[in-house]
Amino acid sequence: MAVDEIITFVKEKLKDIEVTAADISNMTILKKPAANQDHSQSAPKTPTLIVTFQRRAIRDRVLRGRRNLKGTHMSINENLTLANSRFISLSHKDTRIADIWSWNGKIYFTTVKGGTKRTANPFLSLDDQLEA
Repeated sequence: MAVDEIITFVKEKLKDIEVTAADISNMTILKKPAANQDHSQSAPKTPTLIVTFQRRAIRDRVLRGRRNLKGTHMSINENLTLANSRFISLSHKDTRIADIWSWNGKIYFTTVKGGTKRTANPFLSLDDQLEA
């Protein structure tokens, strides 16, 4: 996948976001899973792309635009620390959580009952954070 394909994807899927080749400082493609890999694992069917933007303003607009991808099989995520990534992955499946997301490296969530936005600490259990 080339930089041109990233630019086309952003223009077509994220609407109203102008990205040029000069806005992208680096792009890394994580390979597709091997054909002989056990498909019962949760390996992605398409390659994962890591895109680094020159300016934070462009990155933020792209991250805000990820809402337009709801209902598709595509997603845009921040490059998070292992602790944050694991916390989101585990908490996303919890029935008490209505929504969980990251922004600028911090994790936020809303509960099914409360609905107010709260900041999460990936080093505390979700149970402890829901009691507080």
